[in-house]
Amino acid sequence: LKIFWRKTKCPQQRKILVYNAVIISQLIYGLNTLNITPAIYNRLNAFHMRGLRYILGIDHSFYSHVSNDQVLEKANLVLNKAPHSYDNFEQFKIDTQLREAKQIKLVGDMILSRQQILLGHIIRSEPTLDNTLLRPEQPYKRIGRPRYNWVDDNLHRASENLFNQDWDKNDEELVCKFLEAASDRKL
Repeated sequence: LKIFWRKTKCPQQRKILVYNAVIISQLIYGLNTLNITPAIYNRLNAFHMRGLRYILGIDHSFYSHVSNDQVLEKANLVLNKAPHSYDNFEQFKIDTQLREAKQIKLVGDMILSRQQILLGHIIRSEPTLDNTLLRPEQPYKRIGRPRYNWVDDNLHRASENLFNQDWDKNDEELVCKFLEAASDRKL
């Protein structure tokens, strides 16, 4: 696709749409069940930023001194056909009164939000949270660093987002709140 990014005369908006449809959709396919560590999160976002920089013609931040936030801002402006006079996407949305503006999110954030949706589906499908999601206690302490667990990480992230408190599997009130949030489709 580098030939398409460089040689075609189509507008940058079309290139970003193709990038999202072809590259990003293939990248995030099936990553809902991957346990996203901070290192994987950063690598996915770096790949995404590299692609957007290439399409927009912005050099690496070391050379151009353009931050990733500014690149996302410019990509959102290009995607929504904003005039060149705008530098801020939020100001463009306010001025044009766009409520349904197309907005590019980081790949890591897209995957994390899809994981929350999948967690809600899992909770709604099984009537009890104890049997399906929680892993059994280990009879011994294993050697080495603690293993990452998809369920624990997503329950912790969801409890912070919904209730602003840490996940505790022994807190029955919090478990009931989760079941209510899942049934109300907030999760």
